[in-house]
Amino acid sequence: MVIIMILKLSDTDLNKLDELFNIDECNKVFADFLFDYIDNAKVIAKKYRTSLYESIIKYFEVSKDVLDYFKDNNLKDNIVKLDISKYENNPYNKNIVLNNVTDGLYKFEYQSFLPHEGFLCEDIKVDDRFVEHTKIGYFDKQYKYLTLSYDNNIWMLITPHEINTMNDAINKASGDVITFGLGLGYFPYMCSLKEDVTSVTIIEKDENIINLFKKHILPLFEHKEKIIIINDDAINYSKNNIFKYNYGFVDLWRDTNDGLKLYIDMKNANALQLSTTFDYWIEDSMLQIIRRAMIAMLFETINQINIETEETYFDYVVNRLKKIYEKVEIYAFDQIEKILSDKTIRYLSEMI
Repeated sequence: MVIIMILKLSDTDLNKLDELFNIDECNKVFADFLFDYIDNAKVIAKKYRTSLYESIIKYFEVSKDVLDYFKDNNLKDNIVKLDISKYENNPYNKNIVLNNVTDGLYKFEYQSFLPHEGFLCEDIKVDDRFVEHTKIGYFDKQYKYLTLSYDNNIWMLITPHEINTMNDAINKASGDVITFGLGLGYFPYMCSLKEDVTSVTIIEKDENIINLFKKHILPLFEHKEKIIIINDDAINYSKNNIFKYNYGFVDLWRDTNDGLKLYIDMKNANALQLSTTFDYWIEDSMLQIIRRAMIAMLFETINQINIETEETYFDYVVNRLKKIYEKVEIYAFDQIEKILSDKTIRYLSEMI
């Protein structure tokens, strides 16, 4: 049996820890609320022709206290009207045009956001109180975006969320670049346009996606000579090759639900690639899930609970953190804040 970390906090610090637990619980309630909204956003936009925030109030009929908390905390300044021209004039959207292109069970087509239909538009952010902030964007007129469906189920898409959350990585990319995960080729395309990018090597295990890309998307690249594609599993390639790329970007998951394990596995697989600087798609969201696991461990510690079952990967992360912090003594809330900082959580992601 693992002995969890030892907490020796003053009454004042215990109150701060209780407040942290309350914030964590509100974060989880907000996350459920937000994804419920996203699932119903199109229906809400059709039903109510008012501001996005007002339509949320009308549709969900949640208590005023809950809405006021969200408005003052998680939603504060995070519902934003986006400049549609910025996305319509994005080089990928202007030059990679594939409408109703069918290839077997695969189909390229355009879906739309309705006016005032909200959608996630950036990665999650956490403030100094550890309150989660997720920006919801909308347009005041219809916006079309490219999708790839398989057997009539949407599989891949290029929305403002993908564009915004890859922007920093594209700006950082230079020299010889390696990326894990092909998708619809947005990251490779945008990198290939940069004069300071010499080559873009793509590691993709799905041969069907590679063939689709080569047949329909790559011919539309202005600098297809920079593109190199290797058909291999990302983790296998990273573990069995020492490479010297200038920059690496990992994009193998759809969201945190399927991504946390892959994110941690890739962090471990890339540990020996000392010559390459890596970034990971929606890493802030991954770090926040690990932070939640750390808070769960603290809750178990203070309440003298030790749950060792592992029904989910999140449970596995909690138990790994217990082993990492076994018998570690905490005397002040400041230590807890340091443990929950981005720097420490990012370091822990390489140890889990």
